[in-house]
Amino acid sequence: MSMASVHTLTTWRYSPSNANFEPKSADRKLGSREVLIKTTHSGLCYTDVHAKSKGCGLGHEGVGHIAEIGSEVTTHKVGDRVGWGLHHSCGNCASCMAGYRQYCADARGFANSELDQGAFGVYAIWNEAFVYAFPGSISSVSAGPLMCAGSTVYEALDVAGTRLFNSVGVMG
Repeated sequence: MSMASVHTLTTWRYSPSNANFEPKSADRKLGSREVLIKTTHSGLCYTDVHAKSKGCGLGHEGVGHIAEIGSEVTTHKVGDRVGWGLHHSCGNCASCMAGYRQYCADARGFANSELDQGAFGVYAIWNEAFVYAFPGSISSVSAGPLMCAGSTVYEALDVAGTRLFNSVGVMG
């Protein structure tokens, strides 16, 4: 069994003491079901403004390429272009098993659990279950916002049972 590699993750956080943004670094071990992603793009969301007072790493609409995979990763490979969003869930409760991980009672959201990394950094480490591949037809510039705003709108359309022939209006 190989030892898990340790990576220094550096991202940007807001420092209330000097009212400025500053780099924040932390060492993080790559878990067996996790991937190391070299960030290339990030969306900017107003959630980052809400979260900045927590001193956490900012950015939760990340896009990049997988640089390393954990020993048990099966869904992605090194080099894949992927995106990640704002939370993790338990994967075992009724909501998670039904495909609605966002309703998990044990969900850990951005700025509440992963305080030492963010999409404004160079690298990020995420569980493979919360990392999503993008088709080549979607540019990395366009992909970032899909990880928050896009998934929020998609969820509402899915729950409403929207089909291809329906017309919808999206505001916001």
